[in-house]
Amino acid sequence: MSSKFNPIRFVKDHWAGENSIAASVLLAGAAQIAVAQLAYLVIGSIFDQSSVQTLGPTSPFCSVVLYTILTLPVFVWWLTGIVKSGVRVGRQRNSWGWSALAFVLVAVFAAAEGYSIITVSLPTAVDAGEAVLGDPQWGSHYVQIADDGHELLVTGFISWSLVADVKDELSRKSGIKTVALSSVGGRVEAARQLASIVKSYNLSTVVYDRCISACTTVFLAGKTRLMARNAKLAFHSFYVESQSDSPENEQANEQAIKDGISTGIDPSFLARAHRHRESLWYPTLTELMAARVVTGTIEQRRHPPGSRGSE
Repeated sequence: MSSKFNPIRFVKDHWAGENSIAASVLLAGAAQIAVAQLAYLVIGSIFDQSSVQTLGPTSPFCSVVLYTILTLPVFVWWLTGIVKSGVRVGRQRNSWGWSALAFVLVAVFAAAEGYSIITVSLPTAVDAGEAVLGDPQWGSHYVQIADDGHELLVTGFISWSLVADVKDELSRKSGIKTVALSSVGGRVEAARQLASIVKSYNLSTVVYDRCISACTTVFLAGKTRLMARNAKLAFHSFYVESQSDSPENEQANEQAIKDGISTGIDPSFLARAHRHRESLWYPTLTELMAARVVTGTIEQRRHPPGSRGSE
């Protein structure tokens, strides 16, 4: 009668190369995949969309680092066990056919993992690190109170550091009624956080020149939404290029549509706005007014010198 399967013994034997080549490739491979999937689900449940709103840019950074810490050692354990098993079998049988096949599989698996790290994991980690540092690669942003004391001028890339600066200004200065936006976009979750702040302070929004991409998320949060006749609003769907069909992107777009509907905007307009992925959609002022995106127009005005953010 065969003895019961002992998972701890299996792990040790695999690392020592004592298991068969088939068991090393298939069983240990299944275990490695199971660990990776479990780590993905657990980390995804911990660092979900709500955690981004709570923890800010540290949430995606921590999720990438934690996933790597949990899964990379298991992957190395898997490949190392295959190599050791192949060497043992080749020496014992004095035949290297199956061992050579095992070595080829290891090379293929290692190359695939390396490609994934270079094209997905590393860029994601770098991007998350840049977010933590305030996205300095996008240049300076400015958060200033206008001379009348009732308007907050927000310009530049919408980063988490910009959100922090807006919070600071609103907490220190009472009487602000409007947020004037001038931005070519930014981070989606940072924009959603800024939109939440606009709503919580019951502020109106205004655009004198341009509000593009993620900036429109903040604009749509305004109690009233004013726009100069020569100004431009530009929309497209939210997505990460390396994960263009991921559930996270779909959820971000679905949430953006729900948020817009809650402020009284025409659902058909929002659906069209978030269908554009590769190019920006610049609706006309007539279209914006008809969809209740813009609730009124305002006289054109330039921001004070030095208040404009980088392109």
